[in-house]
Amino acid sequence: MTRAPARDAARPPTGVLGPGAAIGVVGGGQLGRMLALDARRMGYRVVVLDPAADAPAGAVADAHLVAAFDDPDAHAALAARADVVTFEVEHVDLDAARAVAARCPVRPHPATLAVCQHRSREKTFLARHGFPVAPWREAGSPAALEDAIAALGLPCLVKIPYAGYDGRGQVRIERADDLPAAAALGFARGPLVVERVVPFVTELAVLVARGADGAVATYPVARTTHRDGILHELECAGRLGHRQLVARPRQMGQ
Repeated sequence: MTRAPARDAARPPTGVLGPGAAIGVVGGGQLGRMLALDARRMGYRVVVLDPAADAPAGAVADAHLVAAFDDPDAHAALAARADVVTFEVEHVDLDAARAVAARCPVRPHPATLAVCQHRSREKTFLARHGFPVAPWREAGSPAALEDAIAALGLPCLVKIPYAGYDGRGQVRIERADDLPAAAALGFARGPLVVERVVPFVTELAVLVARGADGAVATYPVARTTHRDGILHELECAGRLGHRQLVARPRQMGQ
């Protein structure tokens, strides 16, 4: 375990953290690496927690704590060395995140993390706040899975409730013969999520950030193309052309 830089004694309880502050990052993948590179360029220190000794972010951070995502001692060490903690991935231990939040500001808050890391909670939250979501149901047993598919119609997607990314943990159902593969996902993690396939023309993404003072900033809208559930190509907003096409996702994000 690499020794991390000590946290400054004076840490403002609220407001914006200036250069010199330490940012703790749970997760050391490519997103954490990009965060660390820009943060250090801006004068911030970065401490990464990731179980992989060769994690990409660890190579460019000020320190890398090599420990499991559910290791309470490692999270305590991260909180002790950081002025704020964030997450590079959403699939982290909630209890550990709450323990860190008791010692150090965590952004986003563990309550937000609890929604984002669970597909059913996320869909329920979005629908409650007026966002359109594909028709969906939960299925906690093989019989319930059959009922959900029958109610929604084909084609549909069956997904595990959490820990699925890059196309993992999901099965597309085109015909009745596909049902065993969906049931094989199992129900140990909780009810599966069954959703009707939406025939969309294009997929747009927008990243929205809100500061402690309530100010909201949006990154440029991008068009994404996926292959086998993994991002293959990203086209920046400047090439999309249609102003309304760019403006609407930004308004929804804010």
